[in-house]
Amino acid sequence: MITISLSEDKRLQLKSATALYVGENDFERIRILLPAKVCENAVDGYDVQLHVSNVETKEYFKYSLDPKPAKSGFVATVNVGIDLTDQVQTLNLALYMKKGNEVGITNPVSISINEPAAEQDEILPRSVLIERIAELEAETAEKAALIENLNGQILDLTAQVETLTANKAELEAEIQTLTETVSALQSEVDALTSEKAETERQIATLDVASASIETVLQGGSIT
Repeated sequence: MITISLSEDKRLQLKSATALYVGENDFERIRILLPAKVCENAVDGYDVQLHVSNVETKEYFKYSLDPKPAKSGFVATVNVGIDLTDQVQTLNLALYMKKGNEVGITNPVSISINEPAAEQDEILPRSVLIERIAELEAETAEKAALIENLNGQILDLTAQVETLTANKAELEAEIQTLTETVSALQSEVDALTSEKAETERQIATLDVASASIETVLQGGSIT
């Protein structure tokens, strides 16, 4: 419980404060101790309010108090609801005392809303942890063997690629040589074809001449 006390000379003091945490709701209370009189004014004649404001944003809430008679004056309580514990923040508490046009305001006192401790992971029994370690070691060994096997395959395939690359270069050189040979032979074929055509033309000319000579020899005439 948080306890604040107001003196007769209107000084507000924080007497005690348990820690408040984000997410708490209607679990903690703020207790306000009031004297019978403040600055010679009887407290029971005033509407007493608790004002709570965020130190940084100035956002605030106010609660009307219902003071009950106590040994040395009055006591009132306010439940700490989620409106005050929705975030980590520092809050100022002050009392306002109102009666008609009369208003009395106390000095503020500060309280903090803290982040709750993070939940810790459950600690499993030692036997369960040892069993899990054995499982992880077995899985690790299996994966390591697979990695070694795959690395071997990679090395083999790399060697094959290197061999095929060398063979490709040799074959490309051979193709180039054969292409050049084909080109040279084609030139020779073209020359021989031309020579053959010329020879055939000459033979045809000789055949015509031979036919004429044969006709003359047989007593004929060449027309």
